[in-house]
Amino acid sequence: MKKFYWFIIFLMALAAVTFVAYYNVVRVGVTLRDHSVYIEYLFYALCAFLYFALLIDPLFSILFSPQYSVARIASGERENYRMCARLAKNLLKNGELKEGDRAELEEILKGGRGEKRDRLAKKLYLVYNNTVKKNLDEHIKEAAKNTFYFTALSQNGFLDMMIVLVNNFRLVKKMVAMCGFRPSFVRVMKIYVNIFFSSLVADGAESINLSSLFGASLGSGLKLALNSIANGTINAFFMLRTGFLAKEYLFTEEAKKKKLELRRTAMAEAASHLPHIITSVVTDPLKSLSRLLFKSDEDKKEGEGEDIIVDLNQKWVKKKPR
Repeated sequence: MKKFYWFIIFLMALAAVTFVAYYNVVRVGVTLRDHSVYIEYLFYALCAFLYFALLIDPLFSILFSPQYSVARIASGERENYRMCARLAKNLLKNGELKEGDRAELEEILKGGRGEKRDRLAKKLYLVYNNTVKKNLDEHIKEAAKNTFYFTALSQNGFLDMMIVLVNNFRLVKKMVAMCGFRPSFVRVMKIYVNIFFSSLVADGAESINLSSLFGASLGSGLKLALNSIANGTINAFFMLRTGFLAKEYLFTEEAKKKKLELRRTAMAEAASHLPHIITSVVTDPLKSLSRLLFKSDEDKKEGEGEDIIVDLNQKWVKKKPR
C-alpha cells in the first residue's frame, strides 16, 4: 500500500512537471510556426528526444539497478557474498578508488571464496564509508555549484526548472552507478518527488524579487545581481538536499523509525555546505586563474586517516598508518 501511495504521488509530480514543460515547448513551437511548420515539428522532435534522454532514461536506469544498502554489508549474512563480489567489481570500475583500496580489493577477489568472504565484506564497508562517501560528497557539491552558476545566469524560470531536473537526475544516476545499487522502491519514489518539487520551485523562484526589499536604494545592476544570487542559492540548496538525502538512503538500512532522522540529516548537511558553495562559486574561478598565471611546486596532501566505523552489531576499525 505504501509503495502504491508513493507511486501515485510520483506520477502526479511527474505529470505536473511534464505539463509545465509541454506548455513552454508549445509556446515556443507556435512562434516557430510563423517561420516554417517543418522547423516547428523538428523542434518538437528534438524536445521529445531530450525529454527521454535526460529525464526518462536516467529514471528507468536507476529503477532497474539492484536494491541494496551499505548497512547490509555488515550484517554478516552468508548470502551477501555474491552481492559483495558484484559491488567490489563495480567499485573497481566506477568507484573512483584510491590505488591502495583498488589493489587490496583486487587481491581479496583473487583469494579463495571461504577465506575472502569476511575480508571482502569488511573492506567494502570501509571503502564505502570513507572513499566512496567522500567521492559522493564531492559530486553533490560540484552538482550544486553547477546548478548555482547556470540558474543564476539563465534568468528564465522554465530553463531553471530544466537545469534543476537534469542536474538532479544526472547526480542521482551517477551516485547509483558509483555505489552499484539503489535504495528501496519507496525511497527512490521519495527522491524523485523531491527532484520534481525542487524543479517546480526553480520555475517559480525566478519571480521572487528580493531586491524590492531595498526599495530604490539599489541600482538596476545590483538588483539584477541580487536576484540572480538569490535564485542560484535557492536552487543550489535544493540540489544539496536531494543529493545528501539520496546518500543517506544508499547508506542506511530500511527502517521506518529513521525516516525523520534521515531527512533532518540531509537538511543539516545541505545547510552546512551551502555557505561553502556560495563562496566557492566566486573563489574557484579566481583559483583557476591563479593556477594559470602562477605555477606552484608544492602539492597539497589530504589526510588519509579514516574514522572508526560502527554499524549494527559489528565494529570494524581501520587504523591510521603509522
